[in-house]
Amino acid sequence: CRTRCCEAAQACDVWNWHEEEGCWLGRRHDVCQPDPAWQGARLIRHAGVVQRYVSDPIIYAPPGRGTWVKTDIRVYGIAASFDPLRLYVSRHGYFRAGSLQRNFSLQTASDLADKLVHLTHHIPKIEAGEWDQPRAGSGAPGSAGTLEQWLQIAAEQNGVHPWEAILQAVGKLWLAALPRLSCERSAVPCDRLGVAFFADLVVDSAGVAWVMEIHPSLPLKPHGLGDPEAGFVPVIT
Repeated sequence: CRTRCCEAAQACDVWNWHEEEGCWLGRRHDVCQPDPAWQGARLIRHAGVVQRYVSDPIIYAPPGRGTWVKTDIRVYGIAASFDPLRLYVSRHGYFRAGSLQRNFSLQTASDLADKLVHLTHHIPKIEAGEWDQPRAGSGAPGSAGTLEQWLQIAAEQNGVHPWEAILQAVGKLWLAALPRLSCERSAVPCDRLGVAFFADLVVDSAGVAWVMEIHPSLPLKPHGLGDPEAGFVPVIT
């Protein structure tokens, strides 16, 4: 995969899963010559958002690994109306895990410095060779799995049942945004307006849900096309 990425740079503008080779192909900024546009967007800009770091997330013990790894989740929904606010959130989302090879810990400076302990985003794991591809119907998730699997992990391995807290956290953020989304501000009549969205959340050990971000789109791409964060069709179906 490393060789093919560098040789086929024009075909590697996005990450693509190649089933026959069992790996992702994409533009590896640590191996190939970086794309200046990518570098400018991701590495050089200094403006950003500072968020609270949830230090006690729901953790997951992958079978046969002997580790406990951090998790977060992605849920999908529809804002069917804004006045009144009416949201529908599906239970067919998915969860992401940190590197399955690294134990989640905040005890030492090296723990804090190890990004693969804390990042659940898939691309750093793919680039580090620490991606475990989930297989539909296998029963055990890999580096990602279904939301139903995660809810079972939350209950059985962490002793929490956070679904209602997840709905409340998503609802509160939409409520906070209503002054900018009300019918008075909408260019489209409210009775014709529906917004698909997805939300990324971390849930802590007490079952409190923290929203990282909400996107007013539904990025479900065909399996293997584009950003692996977009969703895994075989997993979520």
